[in-house]
Amino acid sequence: MKRILAITLCFTFIGIGSAFAQSELSQSQSPDQRVTAPAIDQQRQKHFFAVGTEVSYFQYEEPGVMKETGVMAGIVGSYAYHNYIMLKAEGKLAAGLLDYDGALSDGTPLTINSIPNYMFEVRGLLGYDFAAKAVTITPYLGIGYRWLQDNSQEQSVYGYKRESNRLYLPIGLEFVANLGNGWFLGAAGEYDFFLWGKQKSYGSDLNPAYPDVENKQTKGYGVRGSISIAKKGEKVGFVIEPYVKYWNMDDSEINLGIYEPKNNSTEIGCKLAVTF
Repeated sequence: MKRILAITLCFTFIGIGSAFAQSELSQSQSPDQRVTAPAIDQQRQKHFFAVGTEVSYFQYEEPGVMKETGVMAGIVGSYAYHNYIMLKAEGKLAAGLLDYDGALSDGTPLTINSIPNYMFEVRGLLGYDFAAKAVTITPYLGIGYRWLQDNSQEQSVYGYKRESNRLYLPIGLEFVANLGNGWFLGAAGEYDFFLWGKQKSYGSDLNPAYPDVENKQTKGYGVRGSISIAKKGEKVGFVIEPYVKYWNMDDSEINLGIYEPKNNSTEIGCKLAVTF
């Protein structure tokens, strides 16, 4: 039910934003100036590159079972094309040290510090720019892949390597306002429709006799939001973008009597990039 409600709200949000943009455009032009496709803000580049870094606080939790928290940092890059149609490709590579707080199977408390974690994410997006005065509204959808590896086996005899693979469909809406003098203010909201997932647990790290198990994940969803401030120069510029990302996953399918329990993850961070 939560998933259906989130999808419904997302599409409603996109529809309202698109309708608003079309309405504003029509009202701001005389009949002989109106065109089928809105005019794109000429101060926005057609080809837009960005490369930079981001730092975030990351929390992974299996409610009532365990929690991992810590700071992750990495590099990010993107390319966007705007000419009525919006095409965008973006990627991220990050690493960090997380602290584990949980318990053994017999209830004995277990703490593991400074667990190496690595994250890789790549996305492709397709959208359409609706221009209304100094505001451009872009509804979009796409495809995304996220990989996360946790290496608690490096810090404790009770730890083992875990890998998460996740394929999803981003559905979102982006606003960009031209503030003048090369300054832009942006905001974006997105629902991530979960398509496919696989969790791999390396039980052999605990005991060579234990199997390495793969569990298929079929239910879950993600949401994310961000705001940004950007400055465009003659050749280069910059963008600062605080963001929040959240994933909620249900129990995985059972394999060899083992399953990945219901979990959620929250990432709160900020990106700083150079644009050109």
